[in-house]
Amino acid sequence: MGDNGLPVHRKGYANWVDWGIDTDPTPTNVVLYYMALKAAKNMAITLGKNGDVVWYDERINSIKENFEKEYWQGTRYGSKNALVEERVSALAILSGLAKEEHYDLLVDSILLPVQKSSPHMEWLAEAAIMETGQYDKGLLRMQQRYQEQVDMEWLTTLYEKYQPKLRGTYNHAWNAPNYVLSRYIAGIYATDVAWATFDVKPNLAHLTTVKQIVPSVKGNITLEVKKMEENYLLKLISPALTSATVFIPKNDIISVNGEVVWKNDKPNSKSYKIHCVDNEFISVEVQAGTWRLESRKN
Repeated sequence: MGDNGLPVHRKGYANWVDWGIDTDPTPTNVVLYYMALKAAKNMAITLGKNGDVVWYDERINSIKENFEKEYWQGTRYGSKNALVEERVSALAILSGLAKEEHYDLLVDSILLPVQKSSPHMEWLAEAAIMETGQYDKGLLRMQQRYQEQVDMEWLTTLYEKYQPKLRGTYNHAWNAPNYVLSRYIAGIYATDVAWATFDVKPNLAHLTTVKQIVPSVKGNITLEVKKMEENYLLKLISPALTSATVFIPKNDIISVNGEVVWKNDKPNSKSYKIHCVDNEFISVEVQAGTWRLESRKN
C-alpha cells in the first residue's frame, strides 16, 4: 500500500484493462482490487481464517477512507489528468466506493453520455446505472450501444468489439445485456450459495412484458411478467431445492395461485410469509414449484 492509503500500481500487463478507448488503469485496478479484497474476506470468514480477515479489513478500510479524496474529480471518478471515461465511475458505484449523493450527476454527466467501453466492460456502465435505480436510462444506454447489432437480422449473437466499428468475433462471451436484463430488469439474483435462495424483483421501467430464463445449478428459473394498467401478473417456475422471495407491486388485492394473500392493505393469508417491503412492494416467500402471482384492483 502506498503513502496515500491506496494500492501501489504496478506497471506492465496490469495496465491493460479494456479493449475500449481512453482507459484509466490505475483507479480501475484500485477498485477491482478493493472488490477482490471484499470477496477474499468472505472466503476467509467461511473458512474460519480470522487472522486473514484482519489483514483484509485493514486494506479494505484504507481504500474506503482514501478513494474519494484521491479520485473524485467533481463530475466523475478517475485520475486527475486522465481523459474522461466511464469505467472507473461505474466500478465505483458497483463496488460501493461511490457516494450516493453523486449518483445522479454520475449517470447524467458520465454513465449515459460517455460511451468508450468495449463490450468487455460495457456491462459495468449499464449495471451501475441500474444500481442507482434509473432503469429507463440503463435501457437507453443499452439501446444506444447495441441497436446497430439488433437491426442485423442475420446476427443472433454479439460482436467482440464495436469501436471504431464492429469487428472481431460475433459469437463472443462479452454479452452485457444478457446479464443486466436478467439481473436488473427481470430482477432475478441469488441471495445464497448455489441459488439455494434467490430474489425475484422485476423493474420493468417502460416495458410491459418480460420473459426470462436464468440457468442455475439447481435448474432453470423461468419468469414471465405482464404489466397492465390496473393489473400485474407474474408467473414463476422455481426449481427443486430452492426458495424464492418474490416482490410484487402493492394493489387492492394480491393473490398467489388463486389464494388472496393481501387485501385492504394488509396480509390475508396464513399459508405464505408476506412482508410489506415499502410503499410500493410486498414480498412473498415461495418454495420450488410453479407460481402465479397477481396484483389487481378491486
